[in-house]
Amino acid sequence: MTVDLVALVAEAPRVPAPEREALAATLRAAALAGTVVVETCHRVELYGARAALSDAVDELPAGVRRLEGDAVVDHVIGVAVGLRSVMLAEDQVLHQVRQGVTAARSAGPLPPELDRLFDTALRAGRRARTFLPGGRPVVGSRDPAHAAEVARDTGAATATFDPGLLVRDFDGIVVALAGPWTIGQATADAVATGGAWVADLSAPPAIPDQLAVRLGARLTTIDALATDTGPRPSGSLVG
Repeated sequence: MTVDLVALVAEAPRVPAPEREALAATLRAAALAGTVVVETCHRVELYGARAALSDAVDELPAGVRRLEGDAVVDHVIGVAVGLRSVMLAEDQVLHQVRQGVTAARSAGPLPPELDRLFDTALRAGRRARTFLPGGRPVVGSRDPAHAAEVARDTGAATATFDPGLLVRDFDGIVVALAGPWTIGQATADAVATGGAWVADLSAPPAIPDQLAVRLGARLTTIDALATDTGPRPSGSLVG
């Protein structure tokens, strides 16, 4: 039974980025025992038992959803699998869920039901990615250690961020970049002229303003991506 589990969900585009960031800071400062905070560029979520969340935040931003019972189970598994992401089954979110769970467990014990739920969600996320079309997803990064860590959580292949690789092998792919980035002129030229469609999922933005202008309509932010109903490319390269 899951009747005692509650989740507070602040996600784009229902809750704007500044309000999500403020909520995340509030939750980090509160450090509520027995709860899990999942924080990504797209969402800030708090999970716990009903009693623990009763006075979690004095005033929630408009647009925050409260889930209870089985709806919590459905939601967190959907997040881990990647069904709630603006890019279906993107890799980074599973790693971010694991980070939230690891931080919560290091702070103290979780309610058994919540602990089991996140174990189940993480297993489901790893397994789901083995069924992705086209083989394993690719994780690219400026930081090879970070790429390896994300790949270990998701079952992905790894690659370093290389503008030539991006242009040649990832034509039309969604590129999720964690920043801020200092991008040299050669890299900027390759990305700007390569034809890739870029989703900057970083807060603060990863893409420098000068390159953003050159990309024009081929660059979108996480909030814009959440409301875009047009066709999207079919993969992700996470930095």
